[in-house]
Amino acid sequence: MEDRIPFLFFGGKSNKMKKENKLERIVEFSPAYDKRSESGGIGGVEIRFALKGKKGAVHFVFGTGWTIESQAKGIPKSYPTAWNIGYHRPTPNFEGELPFDKSCPYLDGKPCYYTWSDTKADIMLEMLISEGSEGVWKQLEKEYEAVFEEE
Repeated sequence: MEDRIPFLFFGGKSNKMKKENKLERIVEFSPAYDKRSESGGIGGVEIRFALKGKKGAVHFVFGTGWTIESQAKGIPKSYPTAWNIGYHRPTPNFEGELPFDKSCPYLDGKPCYYTWSDTKADIMLEMLISEGSEGVWKQLEKEYEAVFEEE
């Protein structure tokens, strides 16, 4: 997470969520990189929308296709690509599950039990394109409710 630049949204409304379960909206940008000279790869800017609550967090991440100039030479133009919707839980999803991350930033440094969906991410990207960020926040709230409010 050290390459991510957090951008917090304040004042967002949640019509369905209880007041005591206030959700924090976070948007993070990870920069493009070109590490081919270091025997590494290349990658474009990544954007992550995260919704963090008392019971866990849910995020949507996609690649923008935005690259740095050194990457552009000889590489076809890329477009936004949905990667996943991820679910960060403080407790295991099943018996014997090991933490995905020992110090999750979405769980205030606690261990994280993480699952994701690739197929739902495509729907979320379409929602971002057609409805903007408010459509994404609305859907992330539904995901949060479905996963964490039913526990």
